[in-house]
Amino acid sequence: MFTTTGNAGLDAFADAIADRVMERIRAAQEPAFIDARECGRRLGRSRRSVLELAAKGVLPSHRQGRRVMFKWRDVERTVEAEKAK
Repeated sequence: MFTTTGNAGLDAFADAIADRVMERIRAAQEPAFIDARECGRRLGRSRRSVLELAAKGVLPSHRQGRRVMFKWRDVERTVEAEKAK
């Protein structure tokens, strides 16, 4: 059960802080890189489609040996920027 202070501004500030803390916890628990299959699953695309977008430079990617890997936060930012256009 959450209590409020009775001050809407203070409650909003506390909620914003809580949201930032939770985001940092989630980011710390997430792996630094994900593979194309996982990236595709998160985007609702096929592995092949994700690899093609990476090859074209549409999605930011990193090579680790023969594997193409993705930082999910970078992919999210790219997708959001494309939606905003």
